[in-house]
Amino acid sequence: MPPENQEECNNSLNNVITKALGIYSHKYKFSRYNIYKKNTDGALLIFNTKTGAFSILTSQFINTEDKERYLTDLVKNGYIIEKERNERGEVIEDFKKVTDDKTIMRLIILPAEICNFRCIYCYETFSGRKRPNEIAKAIVKFVYRHIKKLKTLEISWFGGEPLLAAESIISVTQECLRLAKANGVKFLADVTTNGYLLTPRLCKNLIAVGITGYQVTIDGIAEVHNQYRKLKTGGDTFQRILENLCGIKRLNDEIYVIVRTNFDQNSIYKLDEWINLYSANFGDDKRFRLLLRPIFRSGSERDRRLKICPLEKAAKIESEFSLYLWEKLGFPDSYFYEVLLPSPKAVYCYGGLSGCWVIGANGKLWKCTDALDETSSLGYLEENGTLSIDHRKLTEWQLDTKSWIYDRDCQDCIFLPLCVGGCILSQKKRKKGCYILHQSITDAMEMYYMKKYLKGGD
Repeated sequence: MPPENQEECNNSLNNVITKALGIYSHKYKFSRYNIYKKNTDGALLIFNTKTGAFSILTSQFINTEDKERYLTDLVKNGYIIEKERNERGEVIEDFKKVTDDKTIMRLIILPAEICNFRCIYCYETFSGRKRPNEIAKAIVKFVYRHIKKLKTLEISWFGGEPLLAAESIISVTQECLRLAKANGVKFLADVTTNGYLLTPRLCKNLIAVGITGYQVTIDGIAEVHNQYRKLKTGGDTFQRILENLCGIKRLNDEIYVIVRTNFDQNSIYKLDEWINLYSANFGDDKRFRLLLRPIFRSGSERDRRLKICPLEKAAKIESEFSLYLWEKLGFPDSYFYEVLLPSPKAVYCYGGLSGCWVIGANGKLWKCTDALDETSSLGYLEENGTLSIDHRKLTEWQLDTKSWIYDRDCQDCIFLPLCVGGCILSQKKRKKGCYILHQSITDAMEMYYMKKYLKGGD
């Protein structure tokens, strides 16, 4: 929003605060993280990136004399705060508290560094390794060594294609679930898969050992998806994945399924067809959610085949189609708050968590699934369940994790509570991973107002 409009909204809110607080207004100030949108009918829309609160102050509300209501709503939502508070310092302290928390452990495990697909944009090189039994046992031993100090244990299965090692996934997850239950530790487990092997029967077996989260990629209608995500042998994959997901939908279990759609400039023209097909199959099931993400250059040879969307264009496409899902196709309001208005977070990247490790099929350790090369490895998981770590590399990673704290642009950014410095790998490459567009957020705010207030929505 241009500075003059922001100032105009500040003045409108200042009038509200003055009415609400009277002689006590000198004790309060505006939050530095308010985003405003003023409508022509006098309504003031506010979104606070630190609290995640979104409110609509209608002209009737602004002009009322109900001072107690003013004070309660504005303070509760964080739009105004005590003058002595340092919000930016609070964001930094929350970040440090979460990243240093030793009671949270997340293990991202690659049971098979092989894949049955050959996606045109994939950055992985596929070492051909599948996890030997010794590494599977070492993972359980590692969890056993730390379980009594934990409050939360999260196991995420990644690849390659992890379901090529489904038996190992089930046995290791089952043991980790047993340890968590025996020690009163919260347990979460998920799998990121291409979906080709994820039959309803296998899904039931995975659910039985506590794996309730699934991310499956479908890159559009069959014509597009089969071009981007073929089998290693060259065959099509769309129909089988769709049939698997439709079968999983018929299960009654409490699960959540993220259907991820990656796009570039060649595929965006068919996105509307895919979104309509997705909505027809899964739009009525709250356990399923569609996630749109742009394809990025990975530095691999495959990059030359891609027509990457510029960052701002990609963000605009995500916003427009997400609005379409919510406003036109009737997705629930929870989708609006989860997707269209980003949620504040204490840490953006799992790689910043001290208790998070990526474990390869041969026990090699990393911090990020986008950096699985030899030079990025930080050590090994030993067979006895201990970590052999290159502390020099780990220290470098930790410094990059916190580099945004000393970056003036980041410190002054209104989106800081939403991204908290963004991608650590980008920071290591001295690139800023800014991906949030002010226009996308204000468009979403206005769309909500139009639908819920001016059109008489539910």
